[in-house]
Amino acid sequence: MPLGVNLLKPEIRRGTPRGSSAFVDATTLFFAPPVEPATGYPRADMPHRNRTFFCATALMLCGCASPPSVQQYGAMREVLREGRTQPRIALQDVTCQPGAIAVGALAGLGGEITIVNGKTWVARSNGGGVEVTGPTTSLDDQATLLTTSHVASWIDVPLPNGGEGRRLEDMVAEVALKHGIDATKPFPFIIDGRFIELDIHVIAGSCPIANPNGEPPWRYAATAPVAGLLVGFHALNQNGVMTHHGSNVHVHAIIGDQDDIVTGHVDHVIVEPGAVLRLPSVAAGFTTDPGLADP
Repeated sequence: MPLGVNLLKPEIRRGTPRGSSAFVDATTLFFAPPVEPATGYPRADMPHRNRTFFCATALMLCGCASPPSVQQYGAMREVLREGRTQPRIALQDVTCQPGAIAVGALAGLGGEITIVNGKTWVARSNGGGVEVTGPTTSLDDQATLLTTSHVASWIDVPLPNGGEGRRLEDMVAEVALKHGIDATKPFPFIIDGRFIELDIHVIAGSCPIANPNGEPPWRYAATAPVAGLLVGFHALNQNGVMTHHGSNVHVHAIIGDQDDIVTGHVDHVIVEPGAVLRLPSVAAGFTTDPGLADP
């Protein structure tokens, strides 16, 4: 992972997650919560069992587990527009299963969440700067908005051409289709490379569009090409749920070096030619079908 560029050190406040716990590395599994009948996706208001029981039960069910898919907790519209920012899923309930990948926002819109390969990075706006905690998962952190999946294995596909906006979205979908993924349904992806332009933000308690008088988010715009990761989900026809209106993707970026990693929601990016697109391996069991209901 080419995280060798550190442009933000003066504005970063490193933090240690409160009550952090190590990521559980185990055999590939999937343990789906109850689903909404209308959508096939898990209920946002599912009651949270004891977290230890949740993870332990999931691990014990490896032999009869369903293949991994995509789960949604909260919807863009209800969280950002309607202000329904209550906790919906504990991050530990996501990372206790191996291969976790997720993007979203903390309860109360208190910051941005990026999970990749089970490592959790949480960014909070703090006094004009940004504080990032990770890679272990805090026992206290909960999401009000989260798109998540669990991927057993990834495939790497070179991207000789760069791109931005809808061109980049279409490129991701076309490559996914060629590798057996149903691109009409939500799926996770990672882009590892350099970004000619990159604008990100970290939310600070309110959506600046829905509530322009609220606390403004922390923002960063790269002034030179920067190396890093784009972590996100491609989701057709999910505007207002998994994606913002006018977009088919919800993407976060991870940039910086190992001591000063920064993450945030991507507002704009131009990917330099020569990047690598990582997609879930269908051969390893990834499916875009919704998960089964928890008995």
